[in-house]
Amino acid sequence: MTEAGDVAAGAAPSESVASFTASVEEILAGSPDGLFNAAVDLGDVGVEQAREVLYRMAAARGVRDAWLNLAYVVLDSGRTDEGVALLGESARAGDPKGAFMYAQELEARGVLDDAARWYARADGVPVRTCDARACSVRSATTPRRSTSCAGPPRTTPRRRSSS
Repeated sequence: MTEAGDVAAGAAPSESVASFTASVEEILAGSPDGLFNAAVDLGDVGVEQAREVLYRMAAARGVRDAWLNLAYVVLDSGRTDEGVALLGESARAGDPKGAFMYAQELEARGVLDDAARWYARADGVPVRTCDARACSVRSATTPRRSTSCAGPPRTTPRRRSSS
């Protein structure tokens, strides 16, 4: 999954998710009926499913931060391979946190040359590392010493202001 459109499309959605997606498309097209329909659809769609739909739509429309948040939603739902692919999309979109998280996954899978390349792109992302004595903050380019405390903390998604 390297093309944004392939990832943005995701797996075949349930009928209620497809209906919610169509309602949001109506909103984007300027139809006030889309607002009503989306509200109705939310009764059938779970919060996490709705978040996934909206993050996918934002990512497909060029919102760089949407890739990482989408990856978190997908990873939290247990779809690890798809979540890792989305971390790669986040990294390719230029998100330093996404690059770091993708590098960690590649490192864990033994793809060390690619991991090193993505760690380099994540330079400047402060991360915690642990050894037997204490945690410290380091640059993302420093090799990871421990898996018990490594990685940038997840942040609460923030609203984006309209441009």
